[in-house]
Amino acid sequence: MQNAWIAMVGCFILLTAACGQYDGGEVSHTSSASQTVDETEPSELGYGWDTKTEATAANGLHADYSISEIVTNPKVKARTDAKACVTCHSWAKNQDRVSFCNRVNAFLKMPTAKGTASDAPGAKPANLKKMLRDWKEEGCPE
Repeated sequence: MQNAWIAMVGCFILLTAACGQYDGGEVSHTSSASQTVDETEPSELGYGWDTKTEATAANGLHADYSISEIVTNPKVKARTDAKACVTCHSWAKNQDRVSFCNRVNAFLKMPTAKGTASDAPGAKPANLKKMLRDWKEEGCPE
């Protein structure tokens, strides 16, 4: 049994190493109650899963996108390295609002990219971290 566990962990590490990061999986150290999506509260955030955010110099987007488009669309490249989320995260194309909301905490724990060659493997852009942190804090609105 122990050998099977070691083999499973080894395969997991090998498969996630392709893009140089652990993508958060389904592991969570917070209670499920804190990760629920509140569909009754209106958001004043101005963007959401389906509501596009306006591209600005502050958020670093080159076009207006919704979080859904950023996460699931292989043509949307919101990173400075011109990679779409689905380039490294095959699970991203199948996300819905609730399932992705539950992944945001893991995303926020990843290193922050500085835009240099010395960025840690799997480092996430600061603009996307801020956008997703604010979205999560607002209850992951549509």
